[in-house]
Amino acid sequence: MRYIVLFLLLPLFSKAQLGNSYNYVLKDLESTNSHHETIKNDSNYCIMSIQPLNSSLGAVYYYFDYSDNICYLVVFAYPISSINTLIQLMNEKYVKEGNLLWKDYSQDVYYEIDKDDKLVFLRKYQ
Repeated sequence: MRYIVLFLLLPLFSKAQLGNSYNYVLKDLESTNSHHETIKNDSNYCIMSIQPLNSSLGAVYYYFDYSDNICYLVVFAYPISSINTLIQLMNEKYVKEGNLLWKDYSQDVYYEIDKDDKLVFLRKYQ
């Protein structure tokens, strides 16, 4: 079962959209089966993408700055039951930089895990 979950999680890291424009990310999302909407506040805006029910992922949030419209942060939301598998995957693939923080030196990006009672959040940023 662990290998099935790992298989489902791996493609998400490669499609993280960091550094891409708002229009590029939006166009890419329109080609998928996910529901998405843009949420705005005073300092930034975000595309929230709700994944299909058969996905191991609940949602993906793509954050953009108003000044350049480039994605600077991606947050993946998983069920809390995925936390052990996710940590194990991070430990196997990336260099541990701190408590629940890893670096992928090949892409020069960081992965950071946070959680609440129901969800695990994996943040990807440069």
